[in-house]
Amino acid sequence: SLGIGFSDVVRAAYRDVGTPWGYTLWAGYDLNPENRNFSDLVSAYARIYTPGFFRHNSLSVAAAYQTSVGGYRFPSGLRFLGYKSTRLLPRGFSSSDISSNNYLAGSVDYQFPLCYPEGGISGVIYFKRIRLNVGADYARFQEFGSRGKTWRDIYSYGGDLLLDLNILRMSAAATATVKLSLYKPSEGSCWFGFGLELPF
Repeated sequence: SLGIGFSDVVRAAYRDVGTPWGYTLWAGYDLNPENRNFSDLVSAYARIYTPGFFRHNSLSVAAAYQTSVGGYRFPSGLRFLGYKSTRLLPRGFSSSDISSNNYLAGSVDYQFPLCYPEGGISGVIYFKRIRLNVGADYARFQEFGSRGKTWRDIYSYGGDLLLDLNILRMSAAATATVKLSLYKPSEGSCWFGFGLELPF
């Protein structure tokens, strides 16, 4: 894998849910030199962060593009071996649901604080903030089938409930986050997720 990236963000204030201004750029090239039947992957990714509509809110927009090049193909056009992973996948879908043929994706997230409990059990746990993220994702890519190339569209929408906390006298800057996610993909049932983000 070969890649290059650049990121620049403005430091957030204490009550901001995210950086008020910033961006991330990344481009990569993946290959398997030991098996040339495996197609290479060219990819690019960008995310922009801006302030939200109200104080301490955050808006971010992301886009990604990737496509497979080279490698062995069946007469139908289907690649024998190809990459399925991506940096931007609609939430509620897995990498096995996509094809890296002219894969284009976009994502929008709007995040805002719900409340600041600012309390807990002294020396054990401190509840800092509860925030909500509302998001929507979209992706479009080409698939090969009996009718040749066809375009497929997938999307999802939903939100994340996030609880910021400090554990065992951690510094205010060392904040852990408990994350509960619920998204409705365009195919299948609702997707529920749980995560724990640690400050290290």
